[in-house]
Amino acid sequence: MSYFEYNVSGELTPELEEKTKLLVTKLNDGTAFYNIQRYWDEEVTPEKKRRFFVITAPVNIWIPLYNLLNLTDLSFSAYHKQRFI
Repeated sequence: MSYFEYNVSGELTPELEEKTKLLVTKLNDGTAFYNIQRYWDEEVTPEKKRRFFVITAPVNIWIPLYNLLNLTDLSFSAYHKQRFI
């Protein structure tokens, strides 16, 4: 079984918080084309945080995911993972 993994990170802003809520809402109501493996925040300074996502999908969703998040300060990495027996 192969899948795609997307690692996304960016400065935690109110806009990114809204995008996170949108991702989780789509996942909960069954309209998501992905699975959120994990997301967490890391403190850069006492007043600044950075949010990280690990998202997986059975198909390549690079463009829809990019369009959904569409923030200028995000960092994206995409991997195609396949199990070898």
